[in-house]
Amino acid sequence: MNLKRTISFHPKLAAVLDIFFSLALMWWITKITTPWLLLVWFFFRIGWWVALITCMYYPPFISRAKHLVALAIFNSGLLFFLIFIDWNVAWYLVAALYIIVPVLSFWFVPERSDELTVFSKPHRRTRFLMSVLGVAGLWSGAEALVVLQIVTQPLTWVVMAVAAAATVAISAWWWREYGVPHDKNFLVSAGVLFLIIFELAFLTVLLPLGYLVSSLFITWIWYVIWLIFRFALSKEGIDWRRQRSFLLINMVLLGIFLGLVARWK
Repeated sequence: MNLKRTISFHPKLAAVLDIFFSLALMWWITKITTPWLLLVWFFFRIGWWVALITCMYYPPFISRAKHLVALAIFNSGLLFFLIFIDWNVAWYLVAALYIIVPVLSFWFVPERSDELTVFSKPHRRTRFLMSVLGVAGLWSGAEALVVLQIVTQPLTWVVMAVAAAATVAISAWWWREYGVPHDKNFLVSAGVLFLIIFELAFLTVLLPLGYLVSSLFITWIWYVIWLIFRFALSKEGIDWRRQRSFLLINMVLLGIFLGLVARWK
């Protein structure tokens, strides 16, 4: 029996169901005290999303698999945040994101197959937001493993290389999602991005920054570079006149973040 043909949840109903399931999982994670239970929790969450996506209605122009991949990236990153964040206010903020963002990804799935594909943009943007948060959480976990000396040399650079490779894989996926052709320039850009991110990771290890600040710093720089490469690899190319103000604003905001917000050890 094909489950997709016998059960078809409305996207809004799926979003509401996910709220209650997420609340139950947030209560559960506060009771977990062993690593193996964290793995059970993680795969239980993924299993729930597999079931929900299988039973939910999707128009033909929305991919169930891509939605699940974005949710899995998000789940991995947010789990690192929940494990390593030791400030209560930040922990509850992450917990709120953990509940709200996946719900939006279900809520924004178009309700009918005859809708224009332009209505899929909020869903795609939510998937991208989940991927960005997943990257931030991934680097929070990698930096925490090093700062807290859970791993030491030479495993430090293995952890950083794996995190950088995962970041590049997510970057390449989203370049393709935005129509960037898969050619030689694409592969070269992916290689250059890996080197930049890996060197940034090396820099953050040397700087007297906490792991949360380091992860946000890497994610911020990564997003700006990803966006520049996206435009550079597109057929239209980069409009430097428009991007100049974007880069300037980000440089100022990053300087404020590092100078006034970040705590240096």
